[in-house]
Amino acid sequence: MLLLRSLFLAIPFVGFSTAALTYKGADWSSVPVEEKAGKSYKNTAGTTQPFETILKASGANTVRQRIWVNPSDGNYNLDYNIKLAKRAKAAGLKIYLDLHYADSWADPGKQPTPSAWASQGINDLANTVYQYTLNIANTFASNGIDVALMSIGNEITAGLLWPLGKIANSGGAYNTARLLHSAAWGIKDSNWGTKPLIMIHLDNGWNWDTQKWWYDLILSQGPLLASDYDVQGVSYYPFYNSAAKLSALKTSITNMRSTYGKQVQVVETNWPTYCPNPAYAFPSDISSIPFSPEGQTTFMKNLASTISAAGGNGLFYWEPAWIDNASLGSSCGYNLMVDDTGKAMSSLAKTFLRRKKRHGDGDGSKNHSADDELRDSDSTASSNVSANPPSPSLFRHSYQSTQSGHKNSTDEQQPVSQRKLSSNTEMRKPSGKDPLGLEVIYIPPGEHKVDIIFVHGLGGSSRRTWSKGNNPDNFWPLNLLPFETEINEARISTFGYDGTFNGPGTRNLMLFSELSKDLLYNLNHENNRKASEEQQVPNSNTKGPDILLEILHHDPFKQLEQVYLGFSVADIKVGSDREGSLLGDTHAPSNKLPYTILPQDVTSRIRELLALLSHGRIVFLDTEQWICTWAVCSAVTKPSQAHSDSEREDEPPAISGRPQVVSDHKKETDRNIEKHYFLPADWVTSGDGQASSIMRDGTLLCPVRGHISTVQCARLRTYFSS
Repeated sequence: MLLLRSLFLAIPFVGFSTAALTYKGADWSSVPVEEKAGKSYKNTAGTTQPFETILKASGANTVRQRIWVNPSDGNYNLDYNIKLAKRAKAAGLKIYLDLHYADSWADPGKQPTPSAWASQGINDLANTVYQYTLNIANTFASNGIDVALMSIGNEITAGLLWPLGKIANSGGAYNTARLLHSAAWGIKDSNWGTKPLIMIHLDNGWNWDTQKWWYDLILSQGPLLASDYDVQGVSYYPFYNSAAKLSALKTSITNMRSTYGKQVQVVETNWPTYCPNPAYAFPSDISSIPFSPEGQTTFMKNLASTISAAGGNGLFYWEPAWIDNASLGSSCGYNLMVDDTGKAMSSLAKTFLRRKKRHGDGDGSKNHSADDELRDSDSTASSNVSANPPSPSLFRHSYQSTQSGHKNSTDEQQPVSQRKLSSNTEMRKPSGKDPLGLEVIYIPPGEHKVDIIFVHGLGGSSRRTWSKGNNPDNFWPLNLLPFETEINEARISTFGYDGTFNGPGTRNLMLFSELSKDLLYNLNHENNRKASEEQQVPNSNTKGPDILLEILHHDPFKQLEQVYLGFSVADIKVGSDREGSLLGDTHAPSNKLPYTILPQDVTSRIRELLALLSHGRIVFLDTEQWICTWAVCSAVTKPSQAHSDSEREDEPPAISGRPQVVSDHKKETDRNIEKHYFLPADWVTSGDGQASSIMRDGTLLCPVRGHISTVQCARLRTYFSS
């Protein structure tokens, strides 16, 4: 059998190489362990070289590294990986971190919770995962090490952090989703200037049924959104199942791409050079590939061709240099790409090159032209939600859905050409005409002081609502606000959702229930993480009370500590032109861009909110009322009623000592003040045709028209008093 395999060399599509892939490389986690044991590595000519040099010469551009939480011997912990990553960076290799969230191995058969975390409930565990992930990210950032890819879990098909996150257990699927969401946030909230792509990694990548079952189940739980991750990573080991055909892998990757719209990468694989007694029959479409270094080359090139043809963009060989573990856990005797002396085999010298070398040169460095390198598809070139490095935001980039599943925008994001800004200021075009989900459009230089999030009206238009003439090219929050002093210290985003429930056309998955769960979870999480971080969250001008009541109704956590809500209840019909676009229509000095100045009445009100938010408040705004009819109440004393109102037993007292926020609009008559403004002691009252207010601990945004029904009032009062 072995002889027949070694003689059969006529394998189809061997001419294709890994060079067409954006990410290609190997897991080299155990190289320092081998070096510590006295091993060294040599190129094919026998010259001793660091393994990263040999790997780089082979055409690889990325190395994978696993991180364990608290391993007993220190191997694979954070410090170990920082040192290893510095070597990769010096060699010009990108870095891909694989977080196991375990003290030792985590794989489909075991996902042990780290011993220090074992007694925690799901709430504490989710926070621990967030803090742990954030610490890893910030430690790499503080060492000046960027990371291209980051996997939140290793082969988590059965869940992670067992038993709480074991999918087979009661509540395990929901817990898995929540833990992954927390992990993703640890990366998104990090200090990295350029965030890595976030990956979810499952095994058996050839099995489409397994992939679909997992993603549909976990995404349906609520906490994990499609916008939380960018890459679907899979393992593909052909010697564990005869059904693991390349054709099955191609079908699976094709379906994953079309259904979920993410990047797909094969992040673990290998092929033996010696396998006399395999435990399982090899798949029929690769069974003729020999067990040899030449066979490794053929297998990897055929695998790369399959991945690329299916729309995937990454391939990693698992631990090709782990000399003391040559079987790599399989029934095959030798799966490495170096021999037992550490000398590179021909497969390592050839696997990642653009084309087969015509003349061997020993170490792969000669005859290695620019064409032999990866076609440099920068990771940002395919970015957006599915492909972009996540931007520093409370949420993730724009999110879209289809009837067939979750799909992300594929348009490229590029910096917007604008008037001169600081060199480290970032402005972005939309990833789509009207992207759903949260999309960061402006990032100020340095640390942002507050988030301004523009939420659209009904119908799924996140930019037109705020654009002059309803034209998204005239999107004034991006064209104007970055040039306004103080305001340009905020990070600016849009948040889109689909408000169409029963109307014609495709029903979008980003409805109120998902918006509310996402928004509340993230606000609560952010508030717990950094209560002092300032945020400003405008709300839609349409369906105002329904939106927020839905948010309250769908809040799965019921613990929005120190989160302050205020909202408009204006009854605006769908299609009304009384929306944020009027700002541009009314105040723009011309119909041509760039605009030169934002009207003072608008900017002054934004600045008032910035002052309010400096005290850690979160405020929802109504777009229609923004220009002149909203007001901020922050321990504002209403004439003649302050004391009597604050002394009512069933209402909280007014809180003193907070700065008053006084605008020109507050300099109205006492009659208007009493009509439009409410003390912190004022509770929500049933509708009387006048404005109503929501407050908690003394800070609120007061809407100025409409009313809240008695039923709505009761629900809100119960919520805020609980």
